[in-house]
Amino acid sequence: METSKVSQKRMILGALESGITLTPLAAIERFGCFRLAARIKDLREEGHLIVGFRAKPNDRHFSYSMAVTYVTPEGQVMI
Repeated sequence: METSKVSQKRMILGALESGITLTPLAAIERFGCFRLAARIKDLREEGHLIVGFRAKPNDRHFSYSMAVTYVTPEGQVMI
């Protein structure tokens, strides 16, 4: 399995774009990625709209998904 930083980003982005919500454990199991938050940061810096959320208020780990966006008839981008 490819596990370089670039291929991890590609696989993570593909999963997120297909509607999958990723957790750190899922990233380890699916992609061999032990630094999901770092790869998410890289993808955000490239301009991808990715949201993070906690399943429970005191949870240490975030889950990530693509932000849903749409453009209004007036041309305004909504997230």
